[in-house]
Amino acid sequence: MLHNSKTFTLKPLIAALAFAPGLVIADNQLSQIVVTANNTEQTQRSVTANMHVITREEIEVKQYQTLTDALVSVPGVSFGVNGGRGHAANVYIRGSNRVLVLLNGTPLNDPSSIANTVNFESLQLDDIERIEIVRGAQSAIWGANAAAGVINIITQKATRQGSARVGLTLGDNGYSQLSTALKLVGEDVDASYHFNNTKTDGFTQLKPFKANQNNFERDGYEQTDISLAIGLNPTQRQRIETFVKQTIMDADFDSQFAPDKPNDSDSNRQVKSTIRQLSYQLRHNLFELTSQVSETEIERTEGVGFNYLGKQDQKSLQIQSHYRQDDSTQISIVQSNTSSDQNDITVNNTALNLFNQNQFGKLTLNQALRYDQFNEFKNKTTGRLGAAYAINQHTKLSSNMGTAYTAPSLYQLSYGSTKDLKPEETRDWDIRIETYGFGISYFNSEIHDMIEYEAIGNWGDPDYDDYFYNLAGKSKFSGWEIDYSRNLNPINTLLSLQYSQLKAKDDQGKTLARRPEQSASIDLRFYGLKDTQVNWHTRYIGTKYDYRNDGTQQIGRYFISDLSVNYTVNNHISLHAKVKNLFDEDYTDAVENATGSTPDIVYANGGRQFFIGIRAQL
Repeated sequence: MLHNSKTFTLKPLIAALAFAPGLVIADNQLSQIVVTANNTEQTQRSVTANMHVITREEIEVKQYQTLTDALVSVPGVSFGVNGGRGHAANVYIRGSNRVLVLLNGTPLNDPSSIANTVNFESLQLDDIERIEIVRGAQSAIWGANAAAGVINIITQKATRQGSARVGLTLGDNGYSQLSTALKLVGEDVDASYHFNNTKTDGFTQLKPFKANQNNFERDGYEQTDISLAIGLNPTQRQRIETFVKQTIMDADFDSQFAPDKPNDSDSNRQVKSTIRQLSYQLRHNLFELTSQVSETEIERTEGVGFNYLGKQDQKSLQIQSHYRQDDSTQISIVQSNTSSDQNDITVNNTALNLFNQNQFGKLTLNQALRYDQFNEFKNKTTGRLGAAYAINQHTKLSSNMGTAYTAPSLYQLSYGSTKDLKPEETRDWDIRIETYGFGISYFNSEIHDMIEYEAIGNWGDPDYDDYFYNLAGKSKFSGWEIDYSRNLNPINTLLSLQYSQLKAKDDQGKTLARRPEQSASIDLRFYGLKDTQVNWHTRYIGTKYDYRNDGTQQIGRYFISDLSVNYTVNNHISLHAKVKNLFDEDYTDAVENATGSTPDIVYANGGRQFFIGIRAQL
């Protein structure tokens, strides 16, 4: 339910646990190879940026179904979903939704969407190996739209031996998920194939405030994902990879224009996305060359007669040199074209990126510089500096500062009476210390020329006008992120905690909407029973307003708990079960209509939901 104000903090608890008996979670987490922080392979230990990795093991143990499910415990990350599966979602990093989302390094942002955002609602995790989240301005590495951070989704590939897998999950509201995977490995070639079909009768997207969602019609959903990856090793130094993935989604929704919104049985949206990638890699002594060509095509149908098509193609060439044992430099050239059938605009972008990293004993320094040339607006130069110092084996101090920009979307550039829209400019910095599984970060960010929407008059009136424009001042974001992980060996439990504190204000000092000012989570994974793992997750969402400025509809201050159990029958078969929203919390991520500060129509969350499934593998 929507609660009255309460005070909540995890800081004393974290401070106490930092010195509790136990073993810090294995050091090999810092030794795993990551690629997103600097668009190159490196160990997580050598990264100066604030980074979080969600592994395949975590996805399976906690039974995450979608990307937004997986982001619930990431420090500094929040999100809101407008109803159930298949409905629009927004993801914020440090209070900003200027987030670049990649699949194996290829942008997933939809060029035909209002703000060049991502169809988060269609990102399922059946074929995902890991998810890398980098917080802070990343335009110096990744270019436009990476002002708040980057989420890179890495798909599974065939490993040293072939395998076959099938899984079936059933749940409330007629939910079913069937997934299959096949991996083949030869001497010089490998291939992997994934198929996933998910469907549900769903629950109503909209409902009256505090009403029982079961009293209204259901909004169903179905999605099918098919992917194929083939790898070829012509020599020991060369690698060629091709990857194709297609997603088809069909979802009912409740239109805001329907006479009886919660019982709208006519509105439907369909999304078809296709991603194609081809890459070549050559390693020769101290040099490495990587080239990639990719295409993304997204078709959307919203309601009756509203059809959209967005396309983006990208070509890149990267050369890296390890000129000393712990030092490297790289140069990248990227060319991309972005278009939408909603207008005659095609944005052409050519970029040159330079990156360098040096190791001086315990000190790591990196520098990035990128120049972007555009045909539709002013060219941009962005930079980033990072430093990390290993105080001892267990303690590291790091800091980063950088600039970034967010380009106007094709929709925004041509909408209504919009004129002279400029890219947003971001400046940010952060500092972090990590020791014995405990980490604390402070960040500060400013957005200049933030893009906003304005409507004047009433829809249908002769003098009605609407457009996008740049705010004159600075929008400011700042806050704290605290995380802690420890293996409590005496009680066979892995403990993870996170707490985030956020201030997000526009150029007038008004609180930005739908960003929680406080959020926290606790994860307990118990492995003390033979062949069984039990995971408990509880998260808290603090003060959150549905509309800009304090005093509007308060939709935060609630707890949600999930419980999942995994049981390994033998080497080939495992069973799993999960309860989402265990205590049936009646919360909402957004308000559709309100009278003053009281919500009238809100987005439903589905309430308590049960799932059970089986996996078989050869």
